[in-house]
Parts: sequence; C-alpha cells; structure tokens
Amino acid sequence: MIILASLCAGLPAALEPKKWIPGGVFPDPAIWTLESWQKNVVFLLGTVHDFWSRTPGDMDEHTMQLYAARWEELETELLRHQSRAPAVCSPISFLPPSGEDNPFQAVRYLNGPISAAWQMLHTAFLILTICTPCSQASRLSVLSSPEVTRRAQMYARQIVANSLANQCSIAWTNAVQLLTIAGQCLVVESERKACIRILQEIQQQTGWNARASIDRLGAAWGTLSAVGQLDGELLYQVWLGEKRSPS
Repeated sequence: MIILASLCAGLPAALEPKKWIPGGVFPDPAIWTLESWQKNVVFLLGTVHDFWSRTPGDMDEHTMQLYAARWEELETELLRHQSRAPAVCSPISFLPPSGEDNPFQAVRYLNGPISAAWQMLHTAFLILTICTPCSQASRLSVLSSPEVTRRAQMYARQIVANSLANQCSIAWTNAVQLLTIAGQCLVVESERKACIRILQEIQQQTGWNARASIDRLGAAWGTLSAVGQLDGELLYQVWLGEKRSPS
C-alpha cells in the first residue's frame, strides 16, 4: 500500500524502503522460494520508485556520478533477481496477439500472485529505464534514444498484457497504478484502448476506483497523439509524473 500510494502521488514513499527491513537490505535466502522471491520484488519496486522520486531534475557532475552508480546497482539487482525466479514463476503459455481485443502477446502464469510479482518487476524495470541520471538539458535527448524508447515500450506492453492475460482479482488489486504508468508509454491506438478496457474491468470486478487513472491516461494521450512510435517527449512527461517537479 505504501508503494501504490507513492506511485499514485508521484512522491517519495511515506516510509523509505531502507527502513522497511533490518539493515535496509533484503537478505539472500539459501533457496529462493516463491514467497521470498515475491517479497523481494515488492522491495525492489519500492526501492526503484524511491530512487526515481528523489532524483533531482538537474545535477552537477559529482552528483550525477553518484546517481549513475546507484542506477547501475539497481539495474544489476533487478536483472539478478529476475534470473533467480523459482521454476514455478515460469510462464505456462504464450499466445500471439488476437487483434483489437488483445493486441499484445499473452503470457499466462500459474496464478495471480505470480503474475502480480512479474507485473511489479516489469514496472520496476520501466521506471528505472526512464529515470536514467542525466543533466536537465540532455534528458529529452536521452529519453529519445532508440535503446531507451525500445526498452520502455517493451516493459509497458508487458505490464498491460499481463493484466489482460491473467484476469485474477488478486493480481488486479495491485495493478491500477502499474497500468497507469505503463499506459502512458503506449502510442498504438489499439493498445491504449486495451489498457482502458482492462482498467474498466478491474473497477467492475474488484471495486477499486480506476476512474482517476483513466482520466490521467486520457490527459496524457491528449497532449501527444498516437504516432505509432514512442518518442522522448512522451517519456519525458512520464518521468515528470503527475506532481513531480522537474527541479
């Protein structure tokens, strides 16, 4: 709930992740079980979001070096944890896109908690992708680079596709804010419609109010119309967040 609230507000978490557990570091167990792996996914998402929300809009050379080093540490942690997923977390099926109803590749998981964990991990990757430390003057250029836009769109599609393919209330109750961040990175009209449709279904099935998220996506998409290709200007708006100041 702390993470979802901070994602919604675009502000640092009320309680810093390093204070969530003793020592501020998630200890590696002897064997990664589903429960321990999922718990660390939550911790990593909180840590990455905290990094994003506290990153200055502009930095001098020394500060940028510090943030760049921390960014690389976080990327390494995410990649390492992704590779340590227990076998039970592996997808059980892959289905190709099915037209307007589902324009994404459908990846099915064994149950809701597993799909929720992957959705949170992909959100952490997406957030880290758009908050690469750089100067204010070069941010738009960095966010416009082919590698950043490719990765951002890949993770955004995975996040939305997850909720479409794994329609479970356990996963859906965690998904609204994740879909809001990912949805802002979508540029294909059919993908945007699918994101809105799943938010509406989440509200109908779980009672979680998704109206504010739908309105926020409409406002974001209205500023920059669908062009079929993700650009730096759209990612720049995502990086800023709803209430985040550029400085």
